[in-house]
Amino acid sequence: MISSKQPQKPLRFPDDKSMGRIYVSDNYVRMRYLGEARGNILVPANRKVLLRLNPDCAGHLDGLQYLATDDLHQLSLEHTQVSDSQLGPIFRLTGVQKLHLQFTKVDGSSFDELRHFENLTTLSAWWSRMRDTGLEKLARIQSLETVDVSRTQVSDDGVLSLVRARGLRVLILRDNRLSDAALSGLSSLPALQELSLAGTDITDDAIASLARMLALQTLDISKTKITPQGYTRLSNALPGCKISYDQQFAAHSLGFVTSRL
Repeated sequence: MISSKQPQKPLRFPDDKSMGRIYVSDNYVRMRYLGEARGNILVPANRKVLLRLNPDCAGHLDGLQYLATDDLHQLSLEHTQVSDSQLGPIFRLTGVQKLHLQFTKVDGSSFDELRHFENLTTLSAWWSRMRDTGLEKLARIQSLETVDVSRTQVSDDGVLSLVRARGLRVLILRDNRLSDAALSGLSSLPALQELSLAGTDITDDAIASLARMLALQTLDISKTKITPQGYTRLSNALPGCKISYDQQFAAHSLGFVTSRL
């Protein structure tokens, strides 16, 4: 519960139209709806603030100009269909720690500007148009801990560039056209604890690379080309890791391949 007696600070938005919805963290660190992002709105000064922008505001991000650089902890542009050329106004909000860009037209070509976000820990861009150049620019942000680029346009080369993101803990790469080569460098990430490769094209040849990721606690290799025998080898190599694997999918895929021989 959020008490009205807590110290508060104002956030300023355009008066004529709501830009979205404001959420603030409660005592349990859950985000609770506070009000519309319109005009002056008071938020608890010691709480984390999330701004979830309206889907139709892609061309009106200049309304963010009234915010201080550290007013927001999280910023979500989910479903706004915003593109890189329209992201300029968000790049002054350098206090943002979690940036959500899923279901947008962002490809990452503008991500040079994120170098000023010294506390950015999370970037979620699944179902966006993210490309390898975007991942290459993200890899320069040493504060990054979580990256989700599921179902995008990234390739092996882009994933390999992430070896420079030494603090990366969670990497979600679901449903991308990635091969075993994408994993050859990720074993050098010392903090990587969660990795999802579900729906990619990795095979048993990736097991040697995966087995070297000794910090892994959670690994998703469901709907890949890894065989049951490969899964067993991997489970033995990483006994402390929870591995998600789809036996039925593997059996179906193996049967399909065998029937074509």
